[in-house]
Amino acid sequence: NNAPVGRTHFDELSGRLTLGNGVQHYRQLKLSAGVLSASGYLDIDATRDLDGHLQATLEVRPGVVPLVVSGSLGTPTLRVGR
Repeated sequence: NNAPVGRTHFDELSGRLTLGNGVQHYRQLKLSAGVLSASGYLDIDATRDLDGHLQATLEVRPGVVPLVVSGSLGTPTLRVGR
């Protein structure tokens, strides 16, 4: 695996966290990093599985890309949604 390893720097990362029945609910997520911005939500359940949706925008390209977050904390998956 030749994936780069290191830090990801964000200009802004914000949201609201609530806890209930062993599930972490991240709402009103907002991320910006240079020409990339995204917003959405993410849930992490008691078994550390992920479920979420993001809307990503690149300033260099018009339109919004819907993204689906799934997998687990150890092996997260990000794919283009509908």
